[in-house]
Amino acid sequence: IPTGYRLSGEKIFITNAMEAWAFIVFAQLEGKLTGFILPHPWPGLSILPGDAKLGLKESTWGTLQLDDVLLP
Repeated sequence: IPTGYRLSGEKIFITNAMEAWAFIVFAQLEGKLTGFILPHPWPGLSILPGDAKLGLKESTWGTLQLDDVLLP
């Protein structure tokens, strides 16, 4: 039986999500805010590209989708 924490959810407007090799994801665990380091690629992690922007076109953005991601 795998042990660790399972995370599910979505976070939008992540700057440079398409280029990142790791993310710091915060989740509430037993009433306390807890940070997890989530490498990319990782099973259950999907990154969707954001739409085109007006103005600051050098900085991309995306959406993180966590589908039952198991973190030790």
